[in-house]
Amino acid sequence: MSARADSTFAGLPAGARQVALPAALLHQAVPQMDDPAELLVTLYAVAAVQRLRRFPRLLDVAALRAERPLVDALARFFPHADTDECFRRGLEAAVARGTLLRADARPAPGTPAPPDVAEVLTLNSESDQRALDRWRRGQLAATGHVPAGAAVPPQPGPQPGPEINVYSLYEEKVGPITPHIAAALAEAEGLYPAAWIEDAFREAAELNKRSWRYIQRILERWDDEGREDDDAPSERRAGWRSASQFDHLIRR
Repeated sequence: MSARADSTFAGLPAGARQVALPAALLHQAVPQMDDPAELLVTLYAVAAVQRLRRFPRLLDVAALRAERPLVDALARFFPHADTDECFRRGLEAAVARGTLLRADARPAPGTPAPPDVAEVLTLNSESDQRALDRWRRGQLAATGHVPAGAAVPPQPGPQPGPEINVYSLYEEKVGPITPHIAAALAEAEGLYPAAWIEDAFREAAELNKRSWRYIQRILERWDDEGREDDDAPSERRAGWRSASQFDHLIRR
């Protein structure tokens, strides 16, 4: 088989998971990038952060560095350079440009840091900025340190229902995912049981209310008032609410 055939892309398989790329990133930041290392690190970081299934969405920098597709891409672009150096150069450029936000793994004095995690990063979006600020002050639990693609450790309390793909569910029941919607979905996954999210989507679809705002209101009502099959409101919010955090951003 020829080298050309080996490198030919076979196409997107049916049901392939989508990654939401912010328009501002493509239209404003990317045209200004003159180093492929910065572009590669930025794109793979966006995808990896969106795969995190907890809120705040804080990605272990070492986990990003270990992603094989990113490593292979850096090696192809820079065959005679050290891959670690290229990755670090790209990361530093992305942080300096402001597309990514970075922080030490220990957010506040006395707050335990996850083992083997030195630094974390997230996207420079409004919601991720707020979450990172609260996390740095120790006001949010460090539940976002799950490396991309890794299994999510069990959380305290009951976790009813099978695992669902909330992003596929949104695309099926509502429509295309925007960056703001992706952030809202990631937060919801960290706040509510999977069965609640699936049931809320189903209830909204049955009422022909196909919008995230309506689904979010269902989840908030169940969280505050309980459900017929779950009398106690959720306690996973750890003392803070973001009931209308995305209201001014989402219009569907």
